[in-house]
Amino acid sequence: MRSSSITALLVLVSVGLLLGGVADVARADDTAPPPTTSTTAEAPIDASSSQPGDASIPFADHGGITDWHADGTRGIWVQGVHRDWFYGTFMTACTGLDHADAVGFVTNPSGDLDHWSYVVIRGTPPCHFVSFTTSAAPPGRE
Repeated sequence: MRSSSITALLVLVSVGLLLGGVADVARADDTAPPPTTSTTAEAPIDASSSQPGDASIPFADHGGITDWHADGTRGIWVQGVHRDWFYGTFMTACTGLDHADAVGFVTNPSGDLDHWSYVVIRGTPPCHFVSFTTSAAPPGRE
């Protein structure tokens, strides 16, 4: 029984390597469109300039993010190097975000932060975005 599980895992890893790397295997379930949720009026999201999910911060993995601000556990404002603000809404409540001193941003393979990206906080499950849009600055940071 154990041998067949290991063989199946090796086959999956081999197929992943042939298709472009292990990272693609780990993100295979991310290719499905994210579930839709309604955004409440609490967040100052500017939906007029973008559709949910089409915004991105280029080169976020190379200094493209200058600031962030938690919106409780439901979302996060992120500022890019050009002083533009973005708002990411999470699929589920992001435990620990509202009192975190630091977060990690896991970008897409090209290094951009977008609706396929997610946030990690030490000791908690990853917080996946359901949408990532342009936004006004968070309250108090105009």
